[in-house]
Amino acid sequence: SKDVTFIMDISGSMRGDKIIQARNALTKCVEELNPGDKFEIITFGTEAYQLFGKRTVLDEISKKKAFTFIDKIEALGGTNMDAAFGLAFQEKADPTRPSNIIFITDGKPTIGEWDETKLMKKISDGNAKNHRIFTFGIGSDLNFRLIDKIAADGRGLRAYVAEDEDISKTVSAFFAKISAPVLSDVKVYFADAPNEYQVFPKNCPDIFYGSSLTISGRFR
Repeated sequence: SKDVTFIMDISGSMRGDKIIQARNALTKCVEELNPGDKFEIITFGTEAYQLFGKRTVLDEISKKKAFTFIDKIEALGGTNMDAAFGLAFQEKADPTRPSNIIFITDGKPTIGEWDETKLMKKISDGNAKNHRIFTFGIGSDLNFRLIDKIAADGRGLRAYVAEDEDISKTVSAFFAKISAPVLSDVKVYFADAPNEYQVFPKNCPDIFYGSSLTISGRFR
């Protein structure tokens, strides 16, 4: 069983095919949850809003409420990522359960903290490595750098889908990986390589089913 907080961008830049794909993605994500999972949905435009107020056990009532909420989502306003992550971090991760944040966006902050470097620091400090953050980019006109960086810093994965792409397969594959971590808190030691340096990545991500990890570096 796992905890999942969905953060969905409903700002003006998401209108049109993007918001349709985002609604479809969020619906598919909720459908993929398992009995025993807890979940929360946060939407953000100019302001951020929580559906339940805290992570709620998946059952027929909460699922129906979520689907009704998703169907009414419209794209409007600015892009306040800062406020959305602030709400997500209010509820700490349960150390006995995987805690995941799934961030659906086109990655263009315009309100709150919009400087990317400062925003990343606020997200990193607020998370304190308690939640895994997975990013899901919708559309082709995306801020790939920010979306990738949020996922990398949150030790998660990222995926992308175009406005005209069939989203169901992408989301299903994405969720299959999230639901099947192979290794977490990965650390690599070089016992026989003296003076290794320029090793990348510095902080290894979790390894999920169907994914791989490549480590590069140098030694003297």
